[in-house]
Amino acid sequence: MMHDTLDQFNTMLRSLTRQFPFLYYVNVRNTLSTLPRDYKHWWDNELHPTKEGFARVTDKFAAVLRKLP
Repeated sequence: MMHDTLDQFNTMLRSLTRQFPFLYYVNVRNTLSTLPRDYKHWWDNELHPTKEGFARVTDKFAAVLRKLP
């Protein structure tokens, strides 16, 4: 249920970029593995990434920021 709710929320957020061209959407879903063998490397707990996890998420934002004029 939460997976579907978050997908709907992300669809709504992405749609805002069509209405407001000054907004940018950064999709960070599926950036960090949740597989049991990888979990401890990327996640401190269910909500917070590890230092390496935050770095990977930051890379996604940096890629969008690099494209800005």
